[in-house]
Amino acid sequence: MVFNGRAGECGGPGHATTEQFGRPAAFNRRAGECGGPAPRAPRLGSPEDPRHSPGCTERPATPRPGSSRIRRVVVTAAPGHRRRRLVGSASVYREGLLPAIGFGTAPLGGFRTPVSEDAAAAAIEAALEVGYRYFDTAPLYGYGLAERRLGRALKGCDADVKVSTKVGRIIDPEAPRPPGDLFAGDCGTATFDFSADGVRRSLEASFERMDCSYVDVAFIHDPDDHPRQALAEAYPALEQLRAEGAVGAIGVGMNRPGLPTRFVTETDIDAVLIAGRYTLLDREADEGLFGAAKARGVHLVAGGVYNSGVLTGSTGRETFNYLAAP
Repeated sequence: MVFNGRAGECGGPGHATTEQFGRPAAFNRRAGECGGPAPRAPRLGSPEDPRHSPGCTERPATPRPGSSRIRRVVVTAAPGHRRRRLVGSASVYREGLLPAIGFGTAPLGGFRTPVSEDAAAAAIEAALEVGYRYFDTAPLYGYGLAERRLGRALKGCDADVKVSTKVGRIIDPEAPRPPGDLFAGDCGTATFDFSADGVRRSLEASFERMDCSYVDVAFIHDPDDHPRQALAEAYPALEQLRAEGAVGAIGVGMNRPGLPTRFVTETDIDAVLIAGRYTLLDREADEGLFGAAKARGVHLVAGGVYNSGVLTGSTGRETFNYLAAP
């Protein structure tokens, strides 16, 4: 059992841990995403491609009309290959673990307090310098701002960096923001959309903001009030995107473990991101989700392990689950 970590996950500062339950999964990035123009990338499966594997062959899929960012490449296993599924990158299911520590980008979107462009860029640069190789983001984080900043900061980066983002919200960056929003700024709104079309639109918009054409993991984000649509429409859409090669792995990211447990038992997701439910103060995720994930070989990412701030130490304005601590 190997524990890995991530920082500032799911809208709150601080580290988190990733636990692997049995499934070989190194979420590997593609040439041309968030750090190099896609046309210069070597052909998937060619000898010069670092993803080349003699056990896999490339089959280009028919392009979807109007798609400018989602690259449709299906990787099929050669006869006798032992993996039950090879999708996206030929190396997605090779032996390996997620990076030992990661960086959550909600604060870069102005979570609770404004963050300047220079400060955001410096934070990512410092993280890379000390060894961070996993960055998690989402359209919600600053209504696209965190994704744009992450894409700019990683452009030209030659490190083997892994990126995850999320689907399930459509962003309008120009709409007036309602009072009391958790993110700094006057404009930007998010509307839930767990339809198949909404998932594709969300991922396309994320690719545009980050200037990339692939992410290592895509999570369905906060479908608490939309379980049927998330299971019936959003999940199949992500499964198809995984088969097309637009994402390396798929999962669900939430704050309560009930629905993620259903996803683990009823679907073929690769990972669950659970925020605030596996901490020193709250171990709810350990009651059912962990056992289900272990049985199914699903990765677990524990986000917000400081419970959105109360466990970081006294600052005079501690928060617990994003509200003022009691």
